[in-house]
Amino acid sequence: MAKTHKAETVAYADAARKLKAIGEPTRLRMLLALKQSPGLPCHALAEAAGVTGPNALVHIRTLRRAGLLRGDREGPRIHNFLSDAISRDGPSCSIQMGAFRFQF
Repeated sequence: MAKTHKAETVAYADAARKLKAIGEPTRLRMLLALKQSPGLPCHALAEAAGVTGPNALVHIRTLRRAGLLRGDREGPRIHNFLSDAISRDGPSCSIQMGAFRFQF
């Protein structure tokens, strides 16, 4: 029973981290921008979300830590993509978090 409880606690913590990350409008705008245009560099994500470069970096870091974003380095630039945690089914995306599913 203790192992199951620990696994549930870890799963709930992961779901809470993801929900907290997407619960901020700027970060949700960034995810939507990447859904439409995969591979945007940081400055383009900042522009799409309507924030400054330094502010965008804070949001990008939060999305990466939540496992929702990945970055591929190409020279001095990092191109950002939705992570495999986000499934892209046609025009919408969804994040499965245990028994919960968030669709956007």
